[in-house]
Amino acid sequence: MFILYQFFRIFAFIGLRVFYRRRMVLGRENLHFSGPAIVVVNHPSTIMDVFNVCVEIRQSCYFLANYSLFKHPVSNWILRRMYCIPVKRKEDLPNGADRNNSKALDQSVRHIQNGGVLFIAAEGVSWMDRVVRPFKTGAARIALGAENNTDWQLNVKLIPVGLSYSAPDEFRSDVIVHFGEPVHAAEWRNIWMAEPDKAVSDLTGHLQQKVSDLTLTVHDLELQPVADKLETMAENLYPRENKAYFNFRKNLIERNINRPELTRMLNTYFSQLEKTGVSDAVISTQKDGFLRNLTVFAGTIPALAGRICWFIPFFIPKFVSQKLQLYPGYNGALKMFLGFFTVPVWLRGVFRAVFIYSGNNILAWMAVGATIALGYYSGYHERLARVWNARRSAGKLEPALLESLQQQRKSVLTEANL
Repeated sequence: MFILYQFFRIFAFIGLRVFYRRRMVLGRENLHFSGPAIVVVNHPSTIMDVFNVCVEIRQSCYFLANYSLFKHPVSNWILRRMYCIPVKRKEDLPNGADRNNSKALDQSVRHIQNGGVLFIAAEGVSWMDRVVRPFKTGAARIALGAENNTDWQLNVKLIPVGLSYSAPDEFRSDVIVHFGEPVHAAEWRNIWMAEPDKAVSDLTGHLQQKVSDLTLTVHDLELQPVADKLETMAENLYPRENKAYFNFRKNLIERNINRPELTRMLNTYFSQLEKTGVSDAVISTQKDGFLRNLTVFAGTIPALAGRICWFIPFFIPKFVSQKLQLYPGYNGALKMFLGFFTVPVWLRGVFRAVFIYSGNNILAWMAVGATIALGYYSGYHERLARVWNARRSAGKLEPALLESLQQQRKSVLTEANL
């Protein structure tokens, strides 16, 4: 079903560029590989993880997917034609049920031996937070088993990928997709020959560390709010979008995440911000120039028009996802999938309405283009207006309070070496 796979790949390519506000892909140079490979990723956003990674890989991928997704006849038919291999997890089966995955393991090994590419979300379960949990051993078992079956001549590559989301299930959020350097399974040959279980364990731990290095993770879930606050302040200081900024954020978190005094100062500062109703960006720069003020005022009407134009096609996916009450990790993919129906239908309606009224094809196409442009502009204007309104609020603060917040901010930045 190569055609169906390519259709979904095109679907993902378009959908991702609309769904995310910022989508940064790092390490593309590590995707120039051929032959058998296993793509190993963390798993914070279920189906969106698959889309974000596989749309960048030129080869078709097979997927290890949880067994529960195959229970319905329709999903079973689609998934098996989308190169999905069912894997039984403990949470998919009743107590005492057979959880033998030897068939899935054998099928995966054969696929790798035939030169294929396999996608594995190695945590096994999707967790919508910034902690990389212990990896399952499947990727290592498949890679080492395939190498052993071919006398270690296969050259299986394991491609670690780190996924970092600002909000895994939210429309117009941010994501970083970070591809790392390939890990060669044959390097574990000597360990495997002496003690196979140790080779599997060591390779699994190595892959987990590699993926963790490629993500903006924290080691303890309780420390995630600290990392979020640090990154908020860092982004207001250095609003960049490249690998250097990723490394900066990574180092910022690692060197400051376990500092009690800094944590106390951050919590105090952000608590004060919440009470006064302003943001860190407002405290960092209080004054608006004439051009920004003019942009906010002049853009109000077209921005409002854009929000009205796109209310229905964007409201329907959000409404449906709320009504279905699925696991939140599926919401992003569901919204994107529904948008592929609501948006074209809506734009078709715009075209027909203008054509019926004017009888002119050119005007109708111009109306479609203007509708799309207004939608993007309304998002841009919303961000401008949010900061502008907050800054107006900051201007109403008592001078002593504003000065106190500025001093607290300066102290936090100094303590964090920013």
